[in-house]
Amino acid sequence: MIFHEFKKTMDNQTLGIKGENTLFWKLWCLTFAFDKIEKKYSNYKIIEDCYKFLWEINDGERENLNLENSTLDSIEKFSDIEYDDLDDFEVSECAVKEFINGAEVIIRDLKNGQVSNGGQAIYLIPLNIIDIILQDDGTDILDEDGFNTPICLNEINAQLKLSVELSHNNREFSFSDRNIFRATT
Repeated sequence: MIFHEFKKTMDNQTLGIKGENTLFWKLWCLTFAFDKIEKKYSNYKIIEDCYKFLWEINDGERENLNLENSTLDSIEKFSDIEYDDLDDFEVSECAVKEFINGAEVIIRDLKNGQVSNGGQAIYLIPLNIIDIILQDDGTDILDEDGFNTPICLNEINAQLKLSVELSHNNREFSFSDRNIFRATT
């Protein structure tokens, strides 16, 4: 498989994710970015608080209506200057950018009461970060050899399995499932 084939498959596959599973799908994709952010990052606490808050919404511990929260506002108003200073080619800093972009999509959708699958902005988060990892090794996800590396294949297989699961399964998915189908290290 090559990247463009996978992308076409996922564009179609994500359309089938049941509405009640879309927030979980988005947060599952966001988890990949969160896990790559170094804890020593100066605004890690803001990101961690947002991450936890969004999972609490998914898990029914918070009401969607309580979205006027300083934690979420901090993500939405993340300093443009600081954001622009993040290095797109450093894994942890790329993960911060991907997290912020993904979290903004999720927060906006929750505030607007939208149910959407998150589209490319969501399922490409892990692959964008993997691409930076691969570039450190002299390849990328657009290259067939790069796309077929173990780190990339593990993620695409996890995405394919989960998107099918979320299209067919009626069970509730929670924070404890945040790494379902992914091998964590």
